Amino acid sequence: MFVKRMDYELDRRIVDTFMNNNFTNWMGFDGQKVNNWNIWINTNILMTSLLTVNDTKRLDVIKRAVMSADNWLDWYGEDGGDDEGPEYWYQAAGRFIQFLYYMSSASGHQMDWSSKPIVKSIGDYIYKMHINGDYFVNFADADAKYVPEPTLVYRFGQLFNNTVMKQFAAYLYDLAGKENILLGDSYRSDQRFHQFYLIMNAYQSLKSEVPKAPQPLESWFPDLQVITLRSEEGSAKGLFLGAKAGINNGSHSHNDIGNFVLYVNGLPALIDVGVGNYDKDTFGPHRYDIWTMQSKWHNTPTINGVQQKAGDQYMARNVTYNKTSAEFEADIAGAYPKEAQVKSWVRKLTFNREANSVTLSENYSLDKFVEPFKVHFMTILNKSSDDQKNGDLVLEDKSVKLTM
Repeated sequence: MFVKRMDYELDRRIVDTFMNNNFTNWMGFDGQKVNNWNIWINTNILMTSLLTVNDTKRLDVIKRAVMSADNWLDWYGEDGGDDEGPEYWYQAAGRFIQFLYYMSSASGHQMDWSSKPIVKSIGDYIYKMHINGDYFVNFADADAKYVPEPTLVYRFGQLFNNTVMKQFAAYLYDLAGKENILLGDSYRSDQRFHQFYLIMNAYQSLKSEVPKAPQPLESWFPDLQVITLRSEEGSAKGLFLGAKAGINNGSHSHNDIGNFVLYVNGLPALIDVGVGNYDKDTFGPHRYDIWTMQSKWHNTPTINGVQQKAGDQYMARNVTYNKTSAEFEADIAGAYPKEAQVKSWVRKLTFNREANSVTLSENYSLDKFVEPFKVHFMTILNKSSDDQKNGDLVLEDKSVKLTM
């Protein structure tokens, strides 16, 4: 009796609702951009249909879930970059690999996506945005400290027989406290039974891998317009730079075109402050009244007293990365409203491994000068001293020293 009632309620509340409605905020059937809600919900729908829906109806449910999930995938660039930031990789790419796993399992493993470069790129994004330990490049609403679900990373490694991803999964497994991932932790407070099943399914394989963070020398995401650079491949020694251009209307986005973070020996120096606790204003009309969303609380300039604005029209132009000279350049003038009176503002970041330095240059043209511009730098370091002769500002704490 209990099972029949449970099946009835799942069918009435979940499956029928899914089949008979077009939820424009996440299904994507009207061509609008969708975020992690899409693949997260579709994965849950798929799992529900496989476990409870009768055969005559199941194929229709699966077909609709696949078509909706494809709408989510359409918004990804070929570089696999996630504009919601690494912390949301779990709810986007992580749910995606679950979706593919369930489809493959249900088909007796006749379905195979290992020939799809976009799928691999979506997985690889997470290790390319890794800095050191539990630090990741955190643009948008993502936090800087985060441990992705190791078994989901491992699933990508399995699908492509990718040793790099498998070893990175083992590295994350160690970071997460090994067997603690079976119980959930501060990073996975929403542990679900199906996630527990996936963890147990990969548990033994994960333990046998050699833990290793790849820490690539550089990773360029031309579609996302994000670059990461470090001094030494496979190491946190020296400097790490993460910078972005993009658009001020991505999912969970902040007004942060031209923002960058800088780490020294794997520890934060210049930072992205992230986001506070979500409340009624976070996703409402007053989102950009919240200080963490505003450009003056990022490592970006305020021009003629005017900050960046949010919207589809506020975007970077002429974004390039020169691999030979390790120069990332973007005209960020398009991020500002007309009140800023700015024609162009070309921000260039040059990463010099030999000198162990990063050079920031601003080349700008104004329609009108109203007041001196301000370049903001967010840091967790303390001001140590000023070198008036050389114009240096020294920031440091017990572990990090940065001369600007």
